[in-house]
Amino acid sequence: MKGLLIKDVQMIKKQLSLVLVLAAILVGIAVFSDDTVFSVSFFTYFIGLMAISTISQDDRSKGQAYLFCLPVSRTQYVLEKYVLSFFLIFLAWLMSFGVILLSRQFPHHMSSKSFFLPYLFVLLSCCLLINLLIPVYLKFGGEKSRHVIMITFAGLFLVYLQVTHAVDGVSAWFASLVRHVLGIEFMVLISIGTLVICSTAALSVLISKNIMQRKEF
Repeated sequence: MKGLLIKDVQMIKKQLSLVLVLAAILVGIAVFSDDTVFSVSFFTYFIGLMAISTISQDDRSKGQAYLFCLPVSRTQYVLEKYVLSFFLIFLAWLMSFGVILLSRQFPHHMSSKSFFLPYLFVLLSCCLLINLLIPVYLKFGGEKSRHVIMITFAGLFLVYLQVTHAVDGVSAWFASLVRHVLGIEFMVLISIGTLVICSTAALSVLISKNIMQRKEF
C-alpha cells in the first residue's frame, strides 16, 4: 500500500500550483470576510475531490490493469483510496481551520460549541461524500461518474424542493433540530459523528471491494 500512496501523492503534486492558489484564496477570505465556513468547506471538498481524481487518472491511463499485474491486490487498491482520501480531507480541514483561528475569526458573542459545530459538520459531510463517491468512481470510471453524480444530486435537489413546498413548517422543524443538536454534549456529538463516518465507511469499503472483484481489465 505504501507504493500506491507514493504513486497517488506524486500524481496530486502535479496540481500543487492550483492548491496554492486555493490556499491563498482561503487566507484572503479568512482575513477579509466573515463567511469562514464556506472557505473551509470549499478547500476541504476540493482536496477530497483531488484524492478521488486519482481513480479517474488510473482509469484513463489503464493504470489499474498494470497495477494488478504487480504484487498489488484489488483490496489493497481500494483501501489505499480511502486512506489517501480521508488523510487529505482531514489535513485540508485542519489547515483551513487553523487559518481561521490564526486570523482571529472567533465571534465573542458565540459559545465555543456554536462556533466549532459548523466546521465539524463540514468535516463530517466531506467524509460522507468520499464514502459515496469512491464506489461510484470505481464502478463507472471518471467520465460516467460525473454524469451519475450530477443526475443524483439534481434528483435530490428536486426532492428537496418538493418536500419544502409540500410540507408546512419545514423551516421551523429544521430550526428545532438545530436547537436539539446544540443541546447535546460536545463529546457526544463527536462520538456520534465518528460512529456515522466509520459505519458508512465500512459499508462503502465493502461495496467498493465487491465492485473491484467483479471488474475486468
